[in-house]
Amino acid sequence: MEIENLVKRSLPVSELLSLLEASDFELAMRLKMDPRQDDVYGRTKEVAGKMVRRRAAHLLLRKLGPAQYLDSERILDAIDRERMTYRIQYLSQQMKETGPIVNKGVDGFLKKAGDYRPERAIITGLGGSGIGALMAVELLNNMGYFIPVEIRRDYPGRHMQVGPSTLMILCSFSGNTEETLFAYECAIKESAQVICIATGGVLKEQATSRGHTFIEIPIKNGFKGAQVIQTPRESVGFSLMIFLSIFSRLGLATRDGSGFNVDELDLNHVSGKIDRLDEMWGPGIPFDRNLAKQAALYFMYGSKDSEGFDPSSLRIPVIIVDSSNASLGVRIENQFGESVEGFIKVLTFAEDIHNEIEALASLALEPKFLNERPPYAFIALRSADEAGRATQRLNKTLEELFQKNGIDYLSLEAEGDTPFERKLYLLKLLDYIRAYACLLRGSKPLPVPFMDRMKRIMWSCPTVEDEHLLDLLSDNDRIWTVEELERNEDRGISAYPLLRANLKRLKNADLIRIDEVGRITITKRGEMSRCPINRQQHQTVVKSDVKRRKRCNSPGFQG
Repeated sequence: MEIENLVKRSLPVSELLSLLEASDFELAMRLKMDPRQDDVYGRTKEVAGKMVRRRAAHLLLRKLGPAQYLDSERILDAIDRERMTYRIQYLSQQMKETGPIVNKGVDGFLKKAGDYRPERAIITGLGGSGIGALMAVELLNNMGYFIPVEIRRDYPGRHMQVGPSTLMILCSFSGNTEETLFAYECAIKESAQVICIATGGVLKEQATSRGHTFIEIPIKNGFKGAQVIQTPRESVGFSLMIFLSIFSRLGLATRDGSGFNVDELDLNHVSGKIDRLDEMWGPGIPFDRNLAKQAALYFMYGSKDSEGFDPSSLRIPVIIVDSSNASLGVRIENQFGESVEGFIKVLTFAEDIHNEIEALASLALEPKFLNERPPYAFIALRSADEAGRATQRLNKTLEELFQKNGIDYLSLEAEGDTPFERKLYLLKLLDYIRAYACLLRGSKPLPVPFMDRMKRIMWSCPTVEDEHLLDLLSDNDRIWTVEELERNEDRGISAYPLLRANLKRLKNADLIRIDEVGRITITKRGEMSRCPINRQQHQTVVKSDVKRRKRCNSPGFQG
């Protein structure tokens, strides 16, 4: 049965609601699909359920209108089953709980380091894991502090300058992010000082076993049934304050000869103000008095109220943000991609506007002259932290592009007396906007199945180091013991990311045998079994490498 036949326009509201509330398995069965069948995501029933739920949500939005739809507690519970919307309320509590966690880790670091103080720091972290560092550095710059920090969100390259005077701070929520683990290996090889931040995973295992400082991100949460933090998007309060506290304790941020002290943020006072925002934007606040719900409707459909709402005009949001709040642009882009599962464009002033001013003018003006509805929704994030000249230039840009041409855009202005308050105001507002955009889209905000699948795929792919190790280990088709591997530094299994991740399994073996094509066989208690580490990939890669070497060594071969 096709989705169009299951989710018909003629269905009453009650039946559409029941489709929203059904499990992925039930929806797959109703579509007469085999729930065991695999697909590109590796999770057919989840993808099928997602499509059914999205269509049902769209029809409900048409029938009820955006105000009634977003105010419905039943729709919220059906789509947001992990109650991610309520977890936004935990922001200030996270920040207040961070101090003791960081102090314990930094005390251990300072005890080991003695008089050592880093000249510079490099921070690695992708997506939600790295957003806290971006926000912390940006906030300190807005407060007038200089901080010698480089933030990397990719694989470490050979050009990355790391040495004993460098502090490497590695952040991965899961502890299994491949790029971060590669950076960890790079830091160790170059004798850099290391601080690791994660909830667990391989990063925690390696940091604790090698005696490096490890700061554990708490995963407990106490709001309305949301007991466990499952994604880095939810832990932004911890992440932000962890980095601010590290910069404070290690004296990395300076202004007029004095260092930054985290106590000057007056966290208790600011937390009270941030908590009161839940009374303005929370799920229980009606649409007509809720800025976040109204903004979410504009993000998704380009309409500021329910009267001008057109359910057929889904938009792509284009965010214009000054460099003083560029980290918030990165966060909303990450949030939309992972949770709302929609594209979004972020233009950071002034570089992106300088480069794309002509394209932006075309996007804004062409639909007007062609009598078409624009496919984009334009949003400006504004704050008093913008530099004076930047504010003037941005005002002129918005005036020339939009106001003089009668083109609509939404301006979201940060409120607060300090840069810290204004940053948190926009952070929480954008988090609520993302939550309500998920409802409008019909997307469950938590699962990221394709991202999880890609992590598993990359962990099964051979690295250059793994292939080198397999070449060494497969000499003469030799059989090794785990103790022999660990004693030999050149061939030590702990030095290679892929095999290290499987060290626990290998330690349960009495013998390890790696043949000439990279197949790993483990022996335990007299039983032979095949270890699946990289098996198919190594068979292909190493076989081709063996053929290449034979060809290179053949008579008559020239370079």
